[in-house]
Amino acid sequence: KFFLDEREEKCEQKKHKLEQTVISLTFPEWHLTANEQHQIAVSGDKYIVYTSLGYDNKIFIFITGYDEDDELSLSSLLDQFITLLKSIKKGIVTEAIIIEEYAKVCLFVDELINDGIVDQTDPATLESLINMKLLPVEKTN
Repeated sequence: KFFLDEREEKCEQKKHKLEQTVISLTFPEWHLTANEQHQIAVSGDKYIVYTSLGYDNKIFIFITGYDEDDELSLSSLLDQFITLLKSIKKGIVTEAIIIEEYAKVCLFVDELINDGIVDQTDPATLESLINMKLLPVEKTN
């Protein structure tokens, strides 16, 4: 059985509470996110910028930030992330592709945001950094 220490338990509880807050605040407006239209919600000192993409707009992406991160900078970050996702399979984004290329998606996030601070935003620079980090995997038959 997997056990969390007290600090990890509190962190998981905070994460779960934030997820529930994000869903409850944004759910009524999900229908407005078609064609990658960004929507904004505010909860206390947090900004939430979100959109949907993919076939039938079933993939939702949420970015949250605090007072120092205004909704315009979060929206720009969301655009950069979507550009990177689309670069994986020439503009096609599906749940299956995200799962298949999960390591690359994680690298996108890692390069975009470093210790909670937006680091790189140029798509060409990001792609070259990510390609340097990805090791080729040999397929065996």
